[in-house]
Amino acid sequence: MKPTPRPPHLFLRFFRWYCNPQLLRHIEGDLMEIFHERVMQRGARRASRQFMIDVLLLFRPGIVRHKKAITS
Repeated sequence: MKPTPRPPHLFLRFFRWYCNPQLLRHIEGDLMEIFHERVMQRGARRASRQFMIDVLLLFRPGIVRHKKAITS
């Protein structure tokens, strides 16, 4: 039995670093759910590539944590 595919660790860490902590749990849950759906439909490689794109597209002012939250 193959292990369950996981999204690219580096991009997941980057997302957790920049995302507002109040939104992190909800958005990360959605990202993971979509990733697993894509694995079933398209395969792990394409799902991972799309996950990277999704994380980069989410990097916008509405969900980026505040500067003082990053330094503390």
